[in-house]
Amino acid sequence: MPRRNRRPRLVGALILLILLGFLFPLGSLLTGFLPGGKSRAVPVPEPEPRRGPGSLVVTVVRAGDLAPVAGACVLVEQLAGGESQVEADARGRVRLEGLSGPVRVQATAGGRKAEAWADPAVAREVMLAVAPEPRRTGRVSGAAARVALIGEDGLEAAACDTDGKGRYDLPDLEGSLCAVAEGFAPAVAKGGDLVLREGTLVQGKLMGGGAGALAVYGLAPSVGTDEMLPFRAEWRVADDGGFRGRLPAGAEAFGMHRGLPVRIVAGDVALPAPAKVVGVARRADGSAAGRAVLLFRPLLDADFATPLPGLRVEADARGEFTAAGFAAGRYSVEAYAPGCATRIVPEVVVGAGAIDIVLKHGFSIDGFIVDTTGLPVPGARLQAIGMPEADDCPVLSVTADSQGRFQLNGLGGTHARLRVTAKGYHSTTLDHLPPSPPPLRVVLQSDT
Repeated sequence: MPRRNRRPRLVGALILLILLGFLFPLGSLLTGFLPGGKSRAVPVPEPEPRRGPGSLVVTVVRAGDLAPVAGACVLVEQLAGGESQVEADARGRVRLEGLSGPVRVQATAGGRKAEAWADPAVAREVMLAVAPEPRRTGRVSGAAARVALIGEDGLEAAACDTDGKGRYDLPDLEGSLCAVAEGFAPAVAKGGDLVLREGTLVQGKLMGGGAGALAVYGLAPSVGTDEMLPFRAEWRVADDGGFRGRLPAGAEAFGMHRGLPVRIVAGDVALPAPAKVVGVARRADGSAAGRAVLLFRPLLDADFATPLPGLRVEADARGEFTAAGFAAGRYSVEAYAPGCATRIVPEVVVGAGAIDIVLKHGFSIDGFIVDTTGLPVPGARLQAIGMPEADDCPVLSVTADSQGRFQLNGLGGTHARLRVTAKGYHSTTLDHLPPSPPPLRVVLQSDT
């Protein structure tokens, strides 16, 4: 019996399956358009829930060792508008509340900045690493030493002891470096490494002095140059007034013992006879300049560029002052009272009678220093003088705080001139500032 060929049947079945597979989705698609058909609902995506206000913790650290930066200023800017500034706590942390959507956070410390974008709905914490503030570093060879930054006024601006390898680390402030160790002459330089040497031995006796300390203020040639830089040292004074210490070669020095100025020379040195300073501070209209502060600086018998520290006296509510421990002789006086212009009296004589200090009306200037992004510029230096200039009106100086704020009191005249400088920024000068203007906002341009 002949065998039937099954191939046509198989091909037909295969074609039927293909047709059914094509017609089924086509029928489903047309169902909504044919009479009596039911349309299929097209799924609509649900809207994303609105993100409500959130919180964000910002931690400011120092790049390199990730040490927390206490007191760093954190500026927060929201996309919806508005900004705020907050100061970091002792752990370098700031907690921000009520934020909505991404925000930009910037941190400033020591004139250095860091910034980042953050979304509280995605991450609740952000860390900002600020580059370390400029430092003065180096080594002292010869002995373990105390290193200080000495300002133009002869006073210490900062100081530290060297470590086991002789290294020092100080903030980069204005002034010269002075390294001091017992048995060695002070070493002075503008920066870098310092070498301690024995120097010139000076010993003698303070006639009329007793046990205590002899504060030495001097000028010495800088390392590798002929420029004279200020230095400071302290020598012990024995019960009989004897003292012993060393000075750098070519140095000039004066000292203060119990408030009395003396020239530092070998042998016996007679201390000036102590006297009492008495007087009154009053305003130009004759009323009392109550609570006036007066700084008496001795006028030396030589042209000495570094001033000795002043003796501070405060007047009472009636403007009257009296103090002991002065040396009879000539002094310059810098005086200030609330609401008055600071005045320098070039010469008064202590011990020759009462001193009368007259102060003119003054005004103040305050505000804050920021950069072009609105962040504060801490450590900016401001110098102001009342105009028109007068011989007895000093140039007033102040440094902006960690928030960039400043206040200058004791300006005189009809207007003021203000100069602002900061490392990493172009300096700027403001002229014809009126007496007691509204708080100033001074914007500095970066020099990079």
